[in-house]
Amino acid sequence: RNENGHLNLRNFEKYLEKLSEFDREHFSEVFVDLKWFESKVGNKYLNECAGLVAEEEAAAKGSKKSEDADLRLAALVSSGKKAGEGKEALGDDEEEEDDLFETEFRQYKRTYYMTKMGVDVVSDEFLAEQARCYVEGIQWILHYYYHGVQSWR
Repeated sequence: RNENGHLNLRNFEKYLEKLSEFDREHFSEVFVDLKWFESKVGNKYLNECAGLVAEEEAAAKGSKKSEDADLRLAALVSSGKKAGEGKEALGDDEEEEDDLFETEFRQYKRTYYMTKMGVDVVSDEFLAEQARCYVEGIQWILHYYYHGVQSWR
């Protein structure tokens, strides 16, 4: 929802949280099919990718994240935190399965950005810049529809 052509960031954050939930649900459906297929053919590539992502995450944990990046990605991160709540009650197998799902989901997103955007490294800074540009683009579109094309004179 917007306010006379001005994006309400709090409401937009709620929208992004719902969109993130939908994205995870869709991936979950695909992931189940992939895991079944992998169990039938023993796909080593998926396991290698999961290992690569785990190594990258371990290296990334040591680096300092900027406060701006955290603020810009709040909507995306908050839905991930909600998905991880209640892990203490899960058994070891379920927790391991959830960790595998999260690793595969991050790899899926990483591959998407690498393929679609042609980048070599999908860093927090890259994602923050994408989020900033996305919000800026939405705001430009709202201005266009609510206030028309601005004169260059």
